[in-house]
Amino acid sequence: MRESVPETNKGEEKQLGRRMLLLLVALFALPLLIVAAMYQLEWQPGGTSHGQLISPPQPLQLLELQTLQGKSFGVAQWKDKWSLVYIGQHGCDADCAAQLHDLRQVHASLNKEISRVQRVLLIASVGEDGNLASVQQQYPDLAILAGTGAQQLAGQFGSAAQTGDVYLVDPLGNVMMRYPQGYQAKGLRKDLMRLLTYSWAG
Repeated sequence: MRESVPETNKGEEKQLGRRMLLLLVALFALPLLIVAAMYQLEWQPGGTSHGQLISPPQPLQLLELQTLQGKSFGVAQWKDKWSLVYIGQHGCDADCAAQLHDLRQVHASLNKEISRVQRVLLIASVGEDGNLASVQQQYPDLAILAGTGAQQLAGQFGSAAQTGDVYLVDPLGNVMMRYPQGYQAKGLRKDLMRLLTYSWAG
């Protein structure tokens, strides 16, 4: 004869189930609430060393592209990663090289959070690859996107986008921060660490 489960135990199980459900909802909703609060309060890091908040965030129509290494780079590669995107033009000149170095330093300084962020060099024009092969050799973990598809993607960053700008793209494919030429790497790192601390995404 099967023993009946006491009503008190059933009640405790229901309460535990409700708590777990509320916890899961909170975990998924918290990053959205943080971002929403940032936009509502018009949060923007103070000082010239920080980026410009893009409000509302600009969703990208992600294309299936190939990196300079011949690897696929589409929706799956943007998903679950924060992306630091440098807008380049006709290869990589001295300013570009300096920027890529700074971005590599910022990335390396993230320590345990390093796997949550990727760096992308997006060439906004169709033409000669210039010295991109040597850039790729120097930064093997840098995703370099060039060609017609990359030019189309670069056009989605808005009319204000200029060669030398750095953009922060969230793990959902939304452009949310812009760092114009002349930004300071330490300001970018501060913004990025703040986002990584408060967001479960990526």
